[in-house]
Amino acid sequence: MIRLSTLLLGLVLLTGSACKKRNQVPESASIVLSKTACFGTCPIYQMTINGNGLATFEGERFTDKIGSFSKQLTEQETKDLFRQLATYDWNSFQDSYPTQVTDLPSVIFHFNFKDVKKKVSVRGEHPPTLDVINNMLSNIAESDGWTSSNSK
Repeated sequence: MIRLSTLLLGLVLLTGSACKKRNQVPESASIVLSKTACFGTCPIYQMTINGNGLATFEGERFTDKIGSFSKQLTEQETKDLFRQLATYDWNSFQDSYPTQVTDLPSVIFHFNFKDVKKKVSVRGEHPPTLDVINNMLSNIAESDGWTSSNSK
C-alpha cells in the first residue's frame, strides 16, 4: 500500500512539473517592434521582448527614451503577452503592406514563438489586427519602469 501511494505521489508530481513546463514561454521566443522615421516627428525605436521576460528598448529619435533601456517583465506578464500574441494567425499576414506614400513610417514586427517565425512590415493598408498588436506592444514600450543602460 505504501509503495502504491509513493508511486501515485510521484506520478502527480511529474504530471504537475510537465504541465508547468508546457505553460512556460520558451526562452527562444521573442517579439520585436520597430518603428521607423517619417518626414515629421514620428518616434523611432526598436523594442524586443524575449521569452524570459527581458525587454530591451533602443530609442533613436522623438521618444522619451533616447538610447538603450531595459525592463524585466514578470513571468505572468510574459506568459500573458505571448499567449495573446500566439492567438493571432501570423502566417496569414503578408510579409509587407506597402504604400506609395513616402512620408509614412513603417511598423515592423518580428515574431518568433514555437513553430512561428514571421516578419511583417506595415506601412499601407493592413488588417486591423496588426493595429491591435501595435497598440499592445506600444503600450509596453511607453510604460514606466525602464532602466537606462546608457554609459555615463
